[in-house]
Amino acid sequence: MNKSAVTAGGFLIAAIAGWLWGDMLGAPEWGVTTITALLVGGFLVIVFLFAESQTVHDGQPMPPAQARFLAIYLVSMSMALLYLVFALIGVRFVDPPSTRASAVPALPEMLRPTDGSPLIVTVVPNPLVVDSGSTDLQIFGFNLASPPKPATPPTPPAPAVPPPAGPTVTFAGVTKTPKIAGDQLVIVTLTADEIGAFARKPMVSINRSDGKTHATQVEVVDQTGELRVFHWKRHITREVQLLLLVIVAGALGSYLHVIRSLTTYLGNQTAVASWFWFYVTRPFVGMALAVVFYATIRGGFVAGSPADVKSVNPFGVFAIAALVGMFADKAGNKLAEIFDALFKSTDPSNVRKNPNSDLALVINLAATGKIGQAMQGKLQATGGTPPYTFKVTSAPPWLTTDAAGNLTGTPTIAGNFTVEGSVTDGKTTVATKSLTIDVT
Repeated sequence: MNKSAVTAGGFLIAAIAGWLWGDMLGAPEWGVTTITALLVGGFLVIVFLFAESQTVHDGQPMPPAQARFLAIYLVSMSMALLYLVFALIGVRFVDPPSTRASAVPALPEMLRPTDGSPLIVTVVPNPLVVDSGSTDLQIFGFNLASPPKPATPPTPPAPAVPPPAGPTVTFAGVTKTPKIAGDQLVIVTLTADEIGAFARKPMVSINRSDGKTHATQVEVVDQTGELRVFHWKRHITREVQLLLLVIVAGALGSYLHVIRSLTTYLGNQTAVASWFWFYVTRPFVGMALAVVFYATIRGGFVAGSPADVKSVNPFGVFAIAALVGMFADKAGNKLAEIFDALFKSTDPSNVRKNPNSDLALVINLAATGKIGQAMQGKLQATGGTPPYTFKVTSAPPWLTTDAAGNLTGTPTIAGNFTVEGSVTDGKTTVATKSLTIDVT
């Protein structure tokens, strides 16, 4: 393989990976993305060029150079992963108190100014939450729209004049026109960008047409947390924290599997050079599989999984993702079971049956059983055209099967259990059969 092509390909992949990483975390600085791309690209180029320099034959013992490279690679990865784990777990989020009023707050008359000047008593909601969408800021108080009318005797009607202009609201130096303006309630709509762009304790003021104003302070809180990686800082949401934690934990779990396997085979002097790429790529397989498993759980495909991000325990997410990475093969089987359960076809037209075929499936297994007594049986085919392929589509948890159609197991609980199987012959004709077992 051409070394220049390897180098160019490695840095191209790295540039894409670095751009995606910076875009996902919302990094506007080109420096962060560029450094990430260079680090990933340099790593890929080193691995590719090293692998290219090694001449490997099937079954050849792993050369010492490969073993040393893998040791350095895995130790470096472990330190990087552990650092990221501590950085992600250390992200702190501040939940704003719930202060949204369900009814109009009480406005004691003793607070009403005697000189008719405006007075803001309370503001709802307070604090305002960044990234919560457009918010109607409700300002409660006295004399907000206009001064009180003096008690004077009736006078002859005066010539019609236009009413005075309504009040305006100034939020963090920006003047806005309220959509509702009353003497005790003024409502102004703030966009998400306006809330997030200002200081954490901006001033809000009522500006009456007669020039009198009154101001108070509101609080703006951010539901994101600060992630610190060396000297780089970035605010992330809880969802991004959990997703990054899943990625890192999946890689860490696969790393544990890889390092145990490598040290065992090196210690027994049975390590084979052709497994080099397995040890290099396995952590990345753990990352991807952990993300898919996490999405399956958060998506509600597994019973009892919480949907609210605030109710998700990050340590539980970390543990599951690490186990998925450590036992990737079993996790893949579990995802296959979920897929079969979600997309299992019940349409009999999907079963390839040949009306001219005499293929039939026989389940040679007792229809009754007792708890603690072993049972064994076998799927057998009659008619059709060999060879036959057997498959058990449904079985109780205590019954195990194999590709040859053998059935073995010991009942552990009483009840009625269904065994469903199918056989496919050499002409792809399918026959199905089911059996109900009564366990007492």
